[in-house]
Amino acid sequence: MDVLDQFLESVEETDQNDPENYYKVKYLTAFVYDMFLAGQETTSNTINFLILYLMLDQNSQEKLQNELDKVMEEKRGLAEETGEEFDGKFCQSDRTKLSYTNAVVNETQRLSNLLPLNLTRVANKDVKIGGHSLKAGTVVIPQISTVLFDERIFPDPEKFIPERFLDENGQFKKIEENIPFGVGKRSCVGEALARMELFLFTANFFYKFHVYPPNPLNPPKYEKRQTFAVKLPEYNCSVELQN
Repeated sequence: MDVLDQFLESVEETDQNDPENYYKVKYLTAFVYDMFLAGQETTSNTINFLILYLMLDQNSQEKLQNELDKVMEEKRGLAEETGEEFDGKFCQSDRTKLSYTNAVVNETQRLSNLLPLNLTRVANKDVKIGGHSLKAGTVVIPQISTVLFDERIFPDPEKFIPERFLDENGQFKKIEENIPFGVGKRSCVGEALARMELFLFTANFFYKFHVYPPNPLNPPKYEKRQTFAVKLPEYNCSVELQN
């Protein structure tokens, strides 16, 4: 059961004439609209950054594809042993086996930094932060760039280095300071969905395809533009089928 099922059950079980009841179809419609609107641009922009980073860093792309090939062969062998149908696709359950893939996704989210100014907060009481006094009701805008590009946490923060998310054994290492979705109870409600989408796209796309700069002597430039979220200008890439 997902959140939509639970919400619809609550709609049936609660008084729809109660003005303080928020389990109503009109609120569900607004929630779905927010999820679609907020997730559409951010996820597609992250994928644009991911393809560009790997196109410009062929070494990282090769490491990613070597891992994907290895795990897919293991899946194929297991299917042959058990007699199960083999569809040649990665699914969410493969996530724990794909450390480098997870590292690539996390580094892309950190470096792309799509929402450098995160969602606003309001101080609910008088508080002191770093020697500064904030009165209750003060609007606070978290600037997560200061964390994602902190050299003490992420050395060479302007470089694409997926290995920073791997431990000494090559296993995926979660870094708590990687907070592209914000922090706390009011962080992005679509975080789990976005992480799933990015993982599945990365694993399945780069298992099938390899990307190159159309002109290696004049590759696309890495430059950010600010709209609702940070985005890249349009660029071209060459795509080659490999599996």
